[in-house]
Amino acid sequence: MTADGVIGPKTRAALAAADQGVLYGKVLGQRLRHLGRLITNDPEQSAFAAGWMNRMAEFVEGTV
Repeated sequence: MTADGVIGPKTRAALAAADQGVLYGKVLGQRLRHLGRLITNDPEQSAFAAGWMNRMAEFVEGTV
């Protein structure tokens, strides 16, 4: 299947059918990897790392 970039009925159905805990973990993992790449590719971005990690912790703790 080719991704078309549209969140349509098939995407919504797949999301509804997915294990929400697993999906949540995968989204958080991808976000953490993205933030790591930002810092790796531009070390000056590390100035924002503490704030990013605080926000990620809120998601992990379920306070958002």
